[in-house]
Formats: sequence, C-alpha cells, structure tokens
Amino acid sequence: MLEMLIWAVAIAFAFTCLIVVFLIVSIKPQPRSRPQRRTMRQLTSYQKRLFTERVTKQLAAELLQLLKHDQTTATNLINQAILANPDKSLNQCFEKVIYEIQRGR
Repeated sequence: MLEMLIWAVAIAFAFTCLIVVFLIVSIKPQPRSRPQRRTMRQLTSYQKRLFTERVTKQLAAELLQLLKHDQTTATNLINQAILANPDKSLNQCFEKVIYEIQRGR
C-alpha cells in the first residue's frame, strides 16, 4: 500500500514537472519593437522642407536676437509662418517673421 502511494506521488510530481517545462518552453518572450525610422517618402512635405533646406545662420541669429534668445517662441513663429505660407522657402519664412517682429506685429 505504501509502495503504491509513493509511486502515485512520484508520477504526479513527474507529470507536474512536465507541465511546468511545457509551459516555460511554449511561452516565448515578445520581441522588443523598435521605433521605425521614416523614409523620405513617409515624411510630410513640411518635414521634407526642413530636411532639405538650410536657413542662413545670419537669419537665424537675427531672429533669436530679436526674441532675446527665446528658442521656443522662435520655433513657434517659424512653424506658423511655414504653415501659413507653404509655397515659400524656409529662408523667406524666416525673413517674414523677422519683418513682422520689427514692425511690431
């Protein structure tokens, strides 16, 4: 009788170990997703202009000087000018913002 009980416990333990091993093997970790880089085709026209055009350092320095080196305000004003004038170049947008600041608008 004791021998049968020992065999039953051994079989139950072996069965439990098999189930645990099966669960560990079957559950695979999910691969980490990497942020995808955008190609030039996926960029908006506004973003393409920012990548391809360069602003002269003189215009950027003049704008920052007028705004007392407040880069956040400069960025916001340039973004508004670009959205309002999508057909203009980036340099023209900088010139327009500088002109409007000088005029007090």
